[in-house]
Amino acid sequence: MENSVPKKISFSLKELDELGFVKIPTAKKLIRLKKLKSFKIGVKHFVLRDSVLEYIKNNTI
Repeated sequence: MENSVPKKISFSLKELDELGFVKIPTAKKLIRLKKLKSFKIGVKHFVLRDSVLEYIKNNTI
């Protein structure tokens, strides 16, 4: 699973969309529901790689 996620520290919402992980509106909803941990720089949200891996681990069958 870890090999399928690029080795970056964080991803912008656009990068998550381009990777096919989640669409931008869904990512914003997951951030609002505190299911994805994020931080903001200016108006852009960034999600840590560890948070993406944790979300995948907790939400796969």
